[in-house]
Parts: sequence; C-alpha cells; structure tokens
Amino acid sequence: MRWSNWPRRSPRRTGRRRPCPAAVRAPARTPAARAARRPSSPTIDTRGRHRDDRFAGVLLKEEGPVPAVKAGPVRSCPGRRRGERGGASVDLYTTRDDHARRRRGMDTRAGGRVSGATVVYGVLRDWIMSHELAPGTRLNETELAASLSVSRTPLREALRMLLAEGLVNQLSTGGMVVAPLDAEDMRELYVVRAALEGIVAQEACGRLTDADLADLDALIDQMGRLLDYPAEMLRLGRRFHAILLAASGNRRCEQLLRQLRGHLHRYQTITASIEPRRHEAYAEHRAILKALHARDADTAEALMRAHVMAAYTQGLTSHPLE
Repeated sequence: MRWSNWPRRSPRRTGRRRPCPAAVRAPARTPAARAARRPSSPTIDTRGRHRDDRFAGVLLKEEGPVPAVKAGPVRSCPGRRRGERGGASVDLYTTRDDHARRRRGMDTRAGGRVSGATVVYGVLRDWIMSHELAPGTRLNETELAASLSVSRTPLREALRMLLAEGLVNQLSTGGMVVAPLDAEDMRELYVVRAALEGIVAQEACGRLTDADLADLDALIDQMGRLLDYPAEMLRLGRRFHAILLAASGNRRCEQLLRQLRGHLHRYQTITASIEPRRHEAYAEHRAILKALHARDADTAEALMRAHVMAAYTQGLTSHPLE
C-alpha cells in the first residue's frame, strides 16, 4: 500500500486516522528533543527581542546569527542603549512601554517616573499660588487642556489632586473654581503658623551653628538690597525660616508647616506686594537674628510670633477679604 505524506481520514469515516510512516512522523516533543532543535546562539532584532536563526536575515538584514550583545553606556540619543558586537556598536531600542511613558511626559531615566497628571498639577498649582488663576476663577477643562496641550484625562486627575488639597472647590453643577481667599481662613492659618514658627525659633536658638548664623547674616544683607523686589523678598524670607526649621530638628513642626505652606503662599503673595510691609519684615528679621546671635530663645520666640501676626494684620488691612 502506498502512503501519502500526511495521514487521511479512513474511507469508512470511522474517526480514526491511518498510521503514519516513521519517516513523516512529527518529532517527539520532549525537553531533550527541543534542546536539540534549539539554535546554538540566539539572535536579537532591532527591538531587542530574541529570534530564531532562521529569521536573522529578515530582521537584521544580514545573514547568520548575531552573538550576544553586551550592554554598554547609555547614548545621548533618547530611547537607545549602546552595545558591542564584534568591536562595532549596536543600538537597541528600549521597550515599547518606555516610549509610551516618554510620550506621556514621564521620566524613565535614573528610575524617576513622573506622570502627566503630576506635571499638570504642578503647573496649575503654581498658577494658583501666583494668582495667575485668581481666586474664584471658574476652571474650564477645554480651555485648560488646550493651553497646556494635554488631554482631559491627566487634567481631571490634576484637578482632583488640587481638590483634595483644598486649592479648588467643586460646584454643585460639577464644575470647579479656584478656592476664594477668606478672612477667617487667613486668620486661622496665621495663628497656627505663628505658634509653629515660634517653637521653631525657640528650639533652633541653641542649635544654630556658626555656619548657620553666617548664612542668616548673608540673607539679611541680601534682603536689604532687594527691598524693591517682592518675589525676591518672599524667597529670601522663606530661606530664612527654612534654615531655622532645619536647625530646630522638630519633625512635627516641619510636617505641619509643609501642610500649611500651599495655603499660606497665596496670602503671602498679597503681603509681599505691600511696600511698607517689606521694609517692616526686613527690620523684624534683623531683630530676630540679633536675638539668635545672643542665644536668647524666649526673645526669639516672641519676636517670631509677632513677625508672623504683623504680616497677617497688615495684609488684611491693605486687602480686605470677605
């Protein structure tokens, strides 16, 4: 009987196949058989995936297997790595997920990853703090997405983050507005800040090093030369308080002040814009520094509390809030 290359159904349609000659039978599917059929050295295509030797000419446009690639230093070209192959360099694309993250504004270098929503949140927060988005401004998602060149998905995530922080309020209709400035809210913030900053000044007084005092002296000198620049005065004032906070070592005060900082910044922008207040703040910082040099903790605490509350009083007087 003559056998064909492939088995057929029996003419009687019994459902059984005729026996296949040994010459055309499929090889055994055992680990040993698979290892014997496996190519001696894998090839790597331009996307960094392992392929069989039979496809090397198609994927790499050259014949023969490619030896294993040894990773080298990262090239300046984003999304590629440099390897070595027979003395020549081979570029291997990073994974498809890396390219997707980069398109979404995420940083994949050095293990850092920043989502698109986080970037949008940072931009919107800066606008709110600097009053580019004035208190009470209605936030239009379409206009914001167009101005930021992002889709509405990361924008909505960023707005939810601002809502959780209390910098925006949600309307009953579903829209959002920038949280308005409130006189009672301002009073509560400054009362709490005065207490915390007083504790920081008292505890830092005995722990400040000579280097810390030299830094504070340099900041005071800069303040005296930059009294006509509100943004710089605000920056130097924050640096002054940051040095005291680091010297105090009070982690709880640091945590609480960090939580208040976002809300305080909007009110501090108002007080820094008042020219008489900038001159008064400069004189108050000089008095505090004098008490710190004298290691007088109680005087430093009292002067710090008075400094914070003076900013509240003058800011509320010059810009009345509802």
